[in-house]
Amino acid sequence: MQADNCFWSTFNSGTCELLSITKTDIDNLPQLVDDNGGLSTYQMIRGCSKQPCQEIDGCYFLQVSNSCIKYNDVEALDYGSAKTICTQHGGELLRIDSQCKQDTLGEILTNCLNVKTDLLVQGTKDDAGNWLFDDGTHMPYFNWNSDGGQPSKRIDELYISINPMHSWKWHDFRGFNGKRFLCEIYA
Repeated sequence: MQADNCFWSTFNSGTCELLSITKTDIDNLPQLVDDNGGLSTYQMIRGCSKQPCQEIDGCYFLQVSNSCIKYNDVEALDYGSAKTICTQHGGELLRIDSQCKQDTLGEILTNCLNVKTDLLVQGTKDDAGNWLFDDGTHMPYFNWNSDGGQPSKRIDELYISINPMHSWKWHDFRGFNGKRFLCEIYA
């Protein structure tokens, strides 16, 4: 008798994770090693399977950046905690750095994931009022909801969320309000 679900263990950041996937899903993954001591090995992109970024993993492929986005809708978290979760998945908080990426993301969030809540994305404001990515580089692209008075210019609003009620335009907000978030995992 064959089980409907298989469990797969993988090491990510030194921890063992168990994923429940069906035999059909395993059969559809690309096999990398035919004989590894009797065990088959399948390629994974750190938290998302590669064909390409399977929905079963909660991932969608962004061709514009050759990456997967993963919607984390389980719990609303602060920026630091969300950043840690993304790192554990082998990626980072989603970095929106172009209009093309913004448009593609909006299509996925609206038409595929049917998201109806604000989402945290990468970007923090420094003491001088500059918006930076987590690696310290200046953000080259912005999509503020200017009709809604964004960014608000308040000194205590240091983070960026995207808002479905305003066509995924950006809002700055204070860090103590947790939000659901998007991770970006590069192929």
